[in-house]
Amino acid sequence: MDKDDGIFGTPIEWRYTMRNPRLAIFDARLVFFVALLFLHARLWTALLLFIGVAAFWGMELYGYRFSSSIRGIRARLAGPIRPARPRSQYRAAVDFGFEGHPLIGRAGQRTLPIAKPAGNAAKGKAPLPSPLPAE
Repeated sequence: MDKDDGIFGTPIEWRYTMRNPRLAIFDARLVFFVALLFLHARLWTALLLFIGVAAFWGMELYGYRFSSSIRGIRARLAGPIRPARPRSQYRAAVDFGFEGHPLIGRAGQRTLPIAKPAGNAAKGKAPLPSPLPAE
């Protein structure tokens, strides 16, 4: 039995379906750039092929597959905050400024309740501070 044989002695071919398609040493997705160069032979298409080869080589150098690197680029462009709903489905903010609130006045300005002064302050006389600390 071969090492690639399955339980019943037949080769297991489905395990190779997740491998990257390759042409020689390059990723097979570069065929698009090669076909573009053959169909439209210009300097800019040759440069595009060279840039594509360099990009695919750089991705493989860092251990990324093409699909993983495209996903990473997309995630970087999208940013860290990704809401579940599109902005068009957000609910509009509602202003309840016409309702009174004990801490928020009618004009929407924050006012705290003021305690009524007691004792000498009610008569307009404030107690004098003691020069010595309290005993």
